[in-house]
Amino acid sequence: MTLLRRALRHPRMQLYAFEARPSLRPEIARATWGPLLAIAVAGTALYGATLPGSSALGLLAVTGPPWGLFGPALAWITRRRISTCAHACLVTMAYGVGILAVGAGINLLLGPGPRFILLWVGLSNGVMALALTRQLSTVGVRAWKTLGAWLLALDLPGLVLFLLLRGPR
Repeated sequence: MTLLRRALRHPRMQLYAFEARPSLRPEIARATWGPLLAIAVAGTALYGATLPGSSALGLLAVTGPPWGLFGPALAWITRRRISTCAHACLVTMAYGVGILAVGAGINLLLGPGPRFILLWVGLSNGVMALALTRQLSTVGVRAWKTLGAWLLALDLPGLVLFLLLRGPR
């Protein structure tokens, strides 16, 4: 639990330490990555379950594959180890899910319209992009590389997948 707390409270310091190691110790990955992935999946499913006309599995189907594409693309573009990028992405997802969890509560209590939902998802996306950019700047990655990868390898495929799965309405 201490490693998970440290990952969420001091992500830049931990990412710097990961990058400085010759290899990632498996016990560190297990202690942080499993819980961070569980937070991301559970939080996304929770938010999806509160959206009108959507489902938890539907939102996971739209958001999961782009993250699978984004991690390797980020490692390739930034020239950082995949473990460094994976850790930064998982911490980033946890931050975004925190915002979506608040949005799930708002959705349940107030039942806001599509414009609010779109803005809330945009807020989560912006916070995640900023969090990832700040984390990777710690290990020398320029902001334009992180944000370019974010837009081209995560947001664009996510939008395409959303449009394909939702279809015309």
